[in-house]
Amino acid sequence: MINRKNLITILIAVALVVVVYFYVNRTQHGNPDEWMQEHGVITERRGDPDRFCLDCHSKQFGHTKENFCNKCHIANNVEPVK
Repeated sequence: MINRKNLITILIAVALVVVVYFYVNRTQHGNPDEWMQEHGVITERRGDPDRFCLDCHSKQFGHTKENFCNKCHIANNVEPVK
């Protein structure tokens, strides 16, 4: 049977896993100005924008890589993606 001490340890471990999971998988659908400043960090942290961003946006809005990424890249003088 689980005693109180073991239960607290298990709950703390589960809470830590949940916090790490949500930190790694959080989306950036807040303030667009803040998102643009953190865009490079977010892309680097996730490592696969095709999986994390384009997959969702193509399903919901029909976006392609060209019209999703290049819209902002061209406006901010960043090399367009191919």
